[in-house]
Parts: sequence; structure tokens; C-alpha cells
Amino acid sequence: MTKAIKRIPILAFPDIDISDASALKATNAGTATPAQQHQCVQFIMKTLCMLGGISMTDDPHLTAFNEGKRFVGANILFVLNEPISKFDKQ
Repeated sequence: MTKAIKRIPILAFPDIDISDASALKATNAGTATPAQQHQCVQFIMKTLCMLGGISMTDDPHLTAFNEGKRFVGANILFVLNEPISKFDKQ
């Protein structure tokens, strides 16, 4: 099991597993394997954007912030699921 990197708990920021951080860094550098690329997208969508999770809290401001994260994830998911021809502006 890999050791998780501890973060300062600002706005419920998640703990980041070292393998997820490595996948994100490798993807950003353009050196990621296909498996790391997939892991990176899954990490962004599930952990950072909270898709598949619950955004409601007892703090309405934090709930709104969480919904903003989910909105970003929903837009990424939209792009991933649409045919590439939909984005051709010609």
C-alpha cells in the first residue's frame, strides 16, 4: 500500500495518494503510460471533482464550493463522452 500525502484541510481538500500524484505529474509532463493517463482522469473526476460523491454539507458555502467542483467534473465528463466531431468548428 502506498503512503498518502497529507494536505492542510482547507475546504475539505482530500488526501492525495502518491500514485495519483505521480499519475497527474506524469500526465502533465507528457510521459504518462496509458494506465497513468486513465488513473489521472479518474483521480480528477472522482476525487477532485467529487463525481459520484455527495457535495452537501451543513455549511451552505462549502456546499456551493463543492457544487462548483462537480460542475467542472460534469463538463470534463461531457467532453469525454461526446464524439470528437461535435467540437469541430469548421
